[in-house]
Amino acid sequence: VGGLVGLSDTGSNTVTIDTSNATGQVNGTAGIGGLVGKTIGPSPTHISNSWASGSVNATESGDTRAGGLVGAFFIGGNITASNASGTVSGNGKQVGGLVGINQGGLITASNASGAVTGKSHTGGLVGEVDQSGSISTSSASGTVNGTDNVGGLVGWTEGNVSTATATGDVAGEAYTGGLVGYLERGNTMNSQHYAITDSTASGKTTGTDYVGGLLGGTGGGVKPLPISIENSTATGDVVATGDDIGGLVGELDLDGDQVNNATATGDVTGGNKTGGILGAIVEGVTVSQSYATGPVNGIDEVGGIVGYSEGSINTSYATSSVAGNSDVGGLVGNLTTTGSVDEVYAA
Repeated sequence: VGGLVGLSDTGSNTVTIDTSNATGQVNGTAGIGGLVGKTIGPSPTHISNSWASGSVNATESGDTRAGGLVGAFFIGGNITASNASGTVSGNGKQVGGLVGINQGGLITASNASGAVTGKSHTGGLVGEVDQSGSISTSSASGTVNGTDNVGGLVGWTEGNVSTATATGDVAGEAYTGGLVGYLERGNTMNSQHYAITDSTASGKTTGTDYVGGLLGGTGGGVKPLPISIENSTATGDVVATGDDIGGLVGELDLDGDQVNNATATGDVTGGNKTGGILGAIVEGVTVSQSYATGPVNGIDEVGGIVGYSEGSINTSYATSSVAGNSDVGGLVGNLTTTGSVDEVYAA
């Protein structure tokens, strides 16, 4: 169900939707979009210079696939210079301010401003990104509320995020992030090293476990590949009731993961393994040229930069108070025998 098009079925020909809009409220069960309900292939659909302003409401409790512009964007394609401003509400997963689920598509120069409410895989711009889809030069400004895998920009992604911004407050449970809730790693089969680059999040982030001001956490299946976070910032407060909590990222858990030239300035409150930048990192993870300035409060293993570290921290610093019950440090709460620090300071 869509405000303009219910189903874009391309067959063997590409479909283009350009300079189009819809303003009415859209209600249905699943596959609901303010402009287009669903796109299917085998050829892609391209959407450009288009917008939708009506609210979108979906009742399906499973794969809801509800978006302010497109509910389900399958078979690749591009969404360019388009936006959605209506509220989006779904009773299940894959709910986004612009797109519910993006499967292999490229979203550029687009934005969403409406409040988004869903359950799992819920995001201010996109609920879920699959099959190496990407988001670049795009933003979301609405509040986001969900359960797990919830993000200010995207809830769950298997793809790159670059030059993106999220400014709305985010509330979820496990794997909740101010920009990205959960980043699924690439693997040796698709040879993809996914990254978050040149991006910012400024809203308050609230959750349970694996919560971060920019990214909640990561994971992957067979033969996963490392991810990187470069030139990115989180300025909002992070408040969580569980473990693995960071001002920037909740946890990085694979040898080769990197955080470089990153900043976290908000207050951070969590349980065990709570840090100004990262809650926890494993052996082989590197944090460099990064800093945190907000106060950090936790329970055990609490640090100004990292709460629990088996990895390497260099040319980085923390400048605010740190409080907890045990294993508390101005820079690192618990530095294990495999961990190291070099050219760092806490003030």
